[in-house]
Amino acid sequence: MIDSSLHLPRILCLHGGGTNAFVFKSQARSLIRQLGPHFRFVFTNAPFISDAGPNVLPLYKDCGPFRTWLPWAGAEDIATDKEGVIAAIENSLHQTMEDDDGKGATGPWVGLLGFSQGAKLCASLLFEQQLRAHPKEPQHPNESKRCYKGWKFALLLHGIAPLVALSEEGEGEGMQKADQILGLFSEGFKFEEDKAKRLLTIPTIHVHGLLDPGLPLGRKLLSGYCSDKSVSVLEWEGDHRVPVKSDFVQKITVAILDVIS
Repeated sequence: MIDSSLHLPRILCLHGGGTNAFVFKSQARSLIRQLGPHFRFVFTNAPFISDAGPNVLPLYKDCGPFRTWLPWAGAEDIATDKEGVIAAIENSLHQTMEDDDGKGATGPWVGLLGFSQGAKLCASLLFEQQLRAHPKEPQHPNESKRCYKGWKFALLLHGIAPLVALSEEGEGEGMQKADQILGLFSEGFKFEEDKAKRLLTIPTIHVHGLLDPGLPLGRKLLSGYCSDKSVSVLEWEGDHRVPVKSDFVQKITVAILDVIS
């Protein structure tokens, strides 16, 4: 059977901490259903094994191993430095993108979709893309890697501050180092009072749950790291989980189509 999505623009999907690609695909089923005619969704696995994250058990207890993009209290034994963490993240993303090419997909990579820790990383990828587009020091023409090119937008589901520095240039300005061990809700990070000097200007759509314990960090991500000229915000009466109700998912669909048009 021919896959009718092979020609569509592609969205790379990054799961939350303590889940995996299979779980996230299940969680995002309503989004896929509504946006499926417009995009091809490609789900990727984080490089590191971890404990299960919030709201994963008991529903997905047989769907492990669970994974994380970054060190946290449930995965403290990641034996690598920040360069090793960044390289592992890049390798996971590149491998997923190449595997999808190998399946015959030809659509351009246009967007990122992330939940929780995955949303934090999506915003961080966009920020790094900006840095590489206007570097302080000249780069080799082939130096900017595939995962830092071409993204037009990101849908951030329950994303949390701070952003993660994915290069030396990105460090500072309220950024988390890639090997820094924090809680899943950034416990242990000391935020600066002011906004970052360089703000994310690539369009981002922020989905906040009003009952989410991470809501203050979601609002910090919005106000402290993103330009108010390039953001859209949608709020729902939910906790720390992917929205599935069709009426709210329709609002997300409209917001994405508005950005991409």
